[in-house]
Amino acid sequence: MTDSGAPRFLASDGRKLPLEVLSTGTQEMMPLFNILEQLMYFREHGVEAARAVYDPPRPERPASSRPFLYLEEPEANIFPKTQYDLVKLFAWLANDEILDFSWAITTHSPYILTAFNDLIKAGQAAKACPEKTAEIEKIVPKQYWIKEDDFAAYAFDGKDGILHPIMDKETGLINGDVLDDISETISGEFGQLLDIQYGD
Repeated sequence: MTDSGAPRFLASDGRKLPLEVLSTGTQEMMPLFNILEQLMYFREHGVEAARAVYDPPRPERPASSRPFLYLEEPEANIFPKTQYDLVKLFAWLANDEILDFSWAITTHSPYILTAFNDLIKAGQAAKACPEKTAEIEKIVPKQYWIKEDDFAAYAFDGKDGILHPIMDKETGLINGDVLDDISETISGEFGQLLDIQYGD
């Protein structure tokens, strides 16, 4: 929001703060806040407004192709619980019929990946057990469900510089080994340190 022409940040307690007094973490999140605010505007005013801004027509591109939205490391400067809330917000916007976007999100956060798995699993459970939809919605509301066919995840393995798929073909979820590798490494090192400190 603005105050006398100068941008202000509206805090949850109602204060209107000048941007220069915000924490660096909040300042770094301003571009993400801006994108989300624009998406809500486009949701109210139609996707054609979004196409004009984010993905103007080009002769080589079919008119029916979807606009593309790219978010880089949305987890920066936020707590794990907030990361999950943010992923639910992304899923809700991606499921919106008006905001017909394709999304690409880069992340280093296992919380982000785990959050996506949770929303994919909700969609899978509802598909497998439609009679239990109400029960599933009590855990994860329907607007956040992700269809597994609408989602893909890739990772660099650090060896060949190539993106490799990390979706488990059997489960339709992000491969748990990818999420657990670093935890196992840390846990193993912690165990070794305990052995040194307390072992015989």
